Amino acid sequence: MSSIQPQFDIVGAATTSTTVASALIRNFGKLFNQCFQEGVQPLVIPPLERLGSWLMVDADRLRDGENTFLKMPAPKLWSWHSLSIIVGLSNDPKDSLVRTVIQDQCLIAAFLCLAACTTCFDTQMASSLMHELMRLNGTLKDYSIPGHMVHQFAEAINGCTEFIVGEKPSDVYDKLAKGVNHATSSITPQLGNLYNAGDTAQLAKIIYETFEKMQNQDFQFVWLKGTLQGLWLASFFVWLRPKEVVVQVPGSIIYPFPDQHVEGEGRFRRLIISLENSGTGAIPDSFWHITPWTTTASIPVRISLQDDENTKGWLKREHPSPLKSARCQLSLTRSTRVVTNIGNVAAALVVTAIQNGRLWNQCHTISQPLQDLCSESFLGSYPGILGEFGFTIDLARRGNIVRILDRIITNKAVLSSIATSHTNDIEFLKEVMVASSREYVSEFQEPMLFNSSSAEEEVVFEHAIHLAGEALLFAFCDKLSMSFLYRPLEPFRLSENAKLLRSLFQAEVGYDFWALRKRVIQTLIPGSTAIESGDLAVAGNGYVVYSRALTAWNEGLMTDRRKIASLCIFPGPLKANNVEGKISRFTEDKENTSLLSRFINLHADSVNIYQNGSCRLDESEAINKARTQINHSYRFENAVQTVYMITFIKSDSNRVPTSWRRSIDAIAFAAYVASPDFTTSQLRSLVEIWTTNNYLGDNLRWCTVGMVTRPGIRYIATTSENEQIRFLEAGSLGAELRLFIRTRGTPLLSCIAKAIEACQDEEWAIIA
Repeated sequence: MSSIQPQFDIVGAATTSTTVASALIRNFGKLFNQCFQEGVQPLVIPPLERLGSWLMVDADRLRDGENTFLKMPAPKLWSWHSLSIIVGLSNDPKDSLVRTVIQDQCLIAAFLCLAACTTCFDTQMASSLMHELMRLNGTLKDYSIPGHMVHQFAEAINGCTEFIVGEKPSDVYDKLAKGVNHATSSITPQLGNLYNAGDTAQLAKIIYETFEKMQNQDFQFVWLKGTLQGLWLASFFVWLRPKEVVVQVPGSIIYPFPDQHVEGEGRFRRLIISLENSGTGAIPDSFWHITPWTTTASIPVRISLQDDENTKGWLKREHPSPLKSARCQLSLTRSTRVVTNIGNVAAALVVTAIQNGRLWNQCHTISQPLQDLCSESFLGSYPGILGEFGFTIDLARRGNIVRILDRIITNKAVLSSIATSHTNDIEFLKEVMVASSREYVSEFQEPMLFNSSSAEEEVVFEHAIHLAGEALLFAFCDKLSMSFLYRPLEPFRLSENAKLLRSLFQAEVGYDFWALRKRVIQTLIPGSTAIESGDLAVAGNGYVVYSRALTAWNEGLMTDRRKIASLCIFPGPLKANNVEGKISRFTEDKENTSLLSRFINLHADSVNIYQNGSCRLDESEAINKARTQINHSYRFENAVQTVYMITFIKSDSNRVPTSWRRSIDAIAFAAYVASPDFTTSQLRSLVEIWTTNNYLGDNLRWCTVGMVTRPGIRYIATTSENEQIRFLEAGSLGAELRLFIRTRGTPLLSCIAKAIEACQDEEWAIIA
């Protein structure tokens, strides 16, 4: 069991006992290596511990927090000779930051506070709030640390929220959101800013004043009344002090939850949170009243969440929320009918986009269906993806809308007319949906939307476009994560999502694979803007997003299109051996001259299809017989916290740099051959045609690994039986030639037949 006494608060201990202080100094000395290993400054630990002690977190929550770290999985590791990349916190039971946190309830409490903050905030805002709490409770007088140290701690440990056992802070938030919706079944203008963002420093002041008064035994209870960012505030207090809080809206108690038995339920609760206007006006205001009650009198404290007294501040933008709360957030200021329509239309837009959309490679020369490139997880879940946003979809209606949308967007004349008259992406999609509405009525003799006015129709279409675009950003993800938040509609985001949807609806237009991949990473890691196509792993907000190609490298799956296109997310920092602390990115070095290092394949052998008088190809010729090695070189740039890597193919004659980015692009957009074998008569007939058309002989050659091709010749790469070389050579050959990937068990002659049929006089290469 972790200690309830501070283990590192040296200043606090020095005022009571020099013996205790000496012991804490020794403890603190052991921290340095543990902290530096995770990119955390040791000096931040004592003030975090002081903050955790002040929060007085519920004992059951502390046990859940301790179990979180006890059950945390080991970090992921990729090793290439002298280079090792590590993703995640070390969980060494003998010497690690995780071990230190496990043994200290005050640090566990600080982590639980961070988890409550990042329900809606990124780590930058969360750490700012925690730093402000340290200032308010006097911690910074003894430990004058800058805010960026708290941010470093948050970046390292925030992702551990994924491993919380039992109820998570996002679950508390979602239940409260549903409670508000259930209690206020009609639109309630006074609660219209429950999801609106307030000033972080003022939020910290409300939390500080509330906790201080709760801990003052002169007060019987504390009454907290207001609305601005109220749902998050309520979830913060409920998460940390579940047995001491009551949450109510006008006319109804929404916490404790009806289905939840809380130990000690009969005892008096110290904090009553009333989600209602602090004043008497009908328009929601930006103020919170904190009123501590005594037996004789109450003394209210009034705090504004904005810098001015402007009561219209509630019109400011909404903050992000846990994904499953999206429907509740929309429902607060919109009717059930409108929200139901939004969900049905958004679900139909997602299905239509996946089934019709195409993505382009980096050079915009080849496109592939989006559903061939999305992750296995998304492929199985996209029809019901709006369920992750809290929606219950009418499956029959969604299917009918999809059928009508398909009819509209596959009618080139209709779509061309709409595109000509509506150059704006949002207006184009709205007109597609208006045309679909007319078609829907004609076919099903009922409206596509439930009893909507023209004004409501506008709201439905815009929010459906936004939601569908947000859902499509999960397309490459191998799983959903707690890092996914619902991002409310904003004009710039609506425009981005409309552009994505329109491009997918117009198959001949399509969307850029790498642009979509960049948007996915930026969504998973808020605030990350410097994303490049060569990035293999990017860290931020307590998580690492990395290419699935990194794990496929050792799994023998380097030519699996879907896996190579996918992205994974894992909690914790990104680290490299021989680099102190964490790094921000693991990426390829600049490699524009890769092909210049290759020798021209002047003496490549012709592919001999005739063997002993019959049509047969010696498959063993496709095996790489050269003494080829794969090695990696890397360098670290401290200014940008980035490790740059180049992968080389080394043979007896030369050392050739390769490109993971080009290989991912080539594998994702290659043609895959899984044709059955031909009969002898069919083969003989085909070979005669190929010979007549001059496709064979000197025009079809073996391509030795590491060589560059010559114009006018078709090639079969000698890459058989080595997945890593197949992957790397695909990037080199795919940059110049139309690429075909041979799948397991497919005869090479079938590959040749497929390539000739598809390309005829065009040059191509087969990855054997």
